[in-house]
Amino acid sequence: MTALKFNMLDLNQAESFVKNTPNVWWENYDIIIWQPTSSGWSKTNGRFHNDQWGTAKRVVVNNNGLWKVPTSVRSSR
Repeated sequence: MTALKFNMLDLNQAESFVKNTPNVWWENYDIIIWQPTSSGWSKTNGRFHNDQWGTAKRVVVNNNGLWKVPTSVRSSR
């Protein structure tokens, strides 16, 4: 089993990441990463967005002012 890898983003990097990544947005100081899935309506992290169900992951800023974002999320806008 491989360990998940993360990118640690400062504020400037986080703003660029949110701006350039589809289905990612700010909610206060948290980054929301949303992925479409038809079973999202039944999940505790389910969220309706852009007329479809999906699941959302909330990335919270840590005490050092960094956001720990999974490397599997790619920016591509």
